[in-house]
Amino acid sequence: MLWLAGRRAGDALCREISAIAAAVVLELAPSEDDCGHADDATLGWAAEHARELGAGSDEILLAGQLAGGARAAHLAVNARDRGWPLVRRQMLVRPEFSEPCPAPSEVAGTAPATIVTTGSRRDDGRRYAAALRDAGVEVQEFVSDARRTLPLHELARALR
Repeated sequence: MLWLAGRRAGDALCREISAIAAAVVLELAPSEDDCGHADDATLGWAAEHARELGAGSDEILLAGQLAGGARAAHLAVNARDRGWPLVRRQMLVRPEFSEPCPAPSEVAGTAPATIVTTGSRRDDGRRYAAALRDAGVEVQEFVSDARRTLPLHELARALR
C-alpha cells in the first residue's frame, strides 16, 4: 500500500490500517507540488520493488487521507492512463480536493475505490464516490465524520 499523507507524515491511521490489514506500507510525506505529480515516480518504484518488499506488483493499493486522498485519486488516474502499474484498489479517507488539486474528471476505468465520507452534502468524498459510480467504477462507501471512530476493520477487509 502506498499511503499518501494528508497534513503530516507519521500518520497513526496509516499504521493502524497497516497492522490490521497485514499490509506492506510505504508512506509518502505531504507534497508541496501540484497535486502530487512527483508521487508517480514513487508508485513506479514501489511496483518494481514490490517483491523485495514482500508484496506482489499486482497488489498495489493507493490510499490517503484528506489532501493525501486527493493525491491518491490522481495517482490512480495516472496509473490507468499509463497502463502501469496495475492499481488493485484506491482507499480515500475523507479526501479533500482543492483548487491546486481538484477532483479528477475522467475516472472511468480507474481502480475500484473504498471511500470514507462525512456524509454531508458538501463532502468531497461523497461527490467523488458518486462521480466514480457514474463512470462505472466499483465504490464501497463508509460514512464516518471526524467525531466518530473510523471503521478500521471494514477498511482493512476492503484492502484484502
